[in-house]
Amino acid sequence: MAQAPGAPYGQPPTTPYQQPPQAPYQQPQQPQFPPPQQQYQQPPQPQQQYQQPPQPQQPAPGYAQPPQAFGMPPAAPTMAAAGQPAYGAPPAPAQPLGSPGAAAPAGGDEDPERPLKIGGFPSKFGAAFCYAPFICGCLPPLYGLIAVFAEDKQNKFVRFHAIQSLMVWAGLLVFEIIVFILQMLVGMVLRMTGMYEIAGIIGIVFMALFSLVGLVVFAGLCAGVVLSFMGKPTRLPLIGNFAAKQAGMTV
Repeated sequence: MAQAPGAPYGQPPTTPYQQPPQAPYQQPQQPQFPPPQQQYQQPPQPQQQYQQPPQPQQPAPGYAQPPQAFGMPPAAPTMAAAGQPAYGAPPAPAQPLGSPGAAAPAGGDEDPERPLKIGGFPSKFGAAFCYAPFICGCLPPLYGLIAVFAEDKQNKFVRFHAIQSLMVWAGLLVFEIIVFILQMLVGMVLRMTGMYEIAGIIGIVFMALFSLVGLVVFAGLCAGVVLSFMGKPTRLPLIGNFAAKQAGMTV
């Protein structure tokens, strides 16, 4: 029997210590599906709906009635409470023309019968008088200036004729100044060159032109006096529409 190397002599060989085999540890099996758990549910609470408290009904304005005695039927609303005149009541008296509460005339602001603020005459008299100073040879037309600045601005009929008459006066004045300057310059040049006969002829031409324009203006002014007195807003050529626009009338 051979002796194991490294062992002391004369001792029997010893076998190595072997640990007895142990069974592998197995975890105990757990159930595959856990038992159902009860979920906590909050008990339902009653829902309260907000209701607005009833409000007392107010009667409509104009139909307020005094409280009735117990057992009496309610009285019907009267016409006077509703803002209407009671049955059988006399109508309200008509207000005179020109008073603050009086209704406007049928023609509105262009009515030739509307009374003037100054004098109280119908507007057609004031409109005709706007052209009268030209016919009488009085310049400037003072009533036209008064009608524009002092008369009621809502009276478009008088304002139109006043503005138109002032424009005629201003246009005629400018025309006279231009004709006078041209006549002086042309006559001076012709006399300096010794053309006295031609200078006299040119002077006659300018006077004829001035007279012709004066006749046309005079005829237009006479027509303005007659037609405005008849209540018609006569519009002269070239300036009638502009005067109507300035007076606020429909062009």
